[in-house]
Amino acid sequence: MFVCVCNAVTETQVRQCVANGARTLGDLQFELGVASCCGCCAATAESYLAGANVREVETLDAAVAVLAAVREAHPVTVRQINKPVEHGTTRRYPVHQIIARAA
Repeated sequence: MFVCVCNAVTETQVRQCVANGARTLGDLQFELGVASCCGCCAATAESYLAGANVREVETLDAAVAVLAAVREAHPVTVRQINKPVEHGTTRRYPVHQIIARAA
């Protein structure tokens, strides 16, 4: 069964990722791309996690702090963010989208 139709991620892939150590939705997003497009599958993906009822606020705060440090060290103009990023196909969550959303 597909958990994420946007990125063609199956239930088997999610279970394997959790077995390999994924503990948060962020881990699943990074490894598989789950819930990184429309987000409709986020709750389903979280249900496969051991601590599905626990929100990882600390992880989000840490990610925001890292992004702020990166933005401070490497200032980017809005024009550069909106410029299409050319990169190879990857299943990992695109970092350029995280930076654009944090702006």
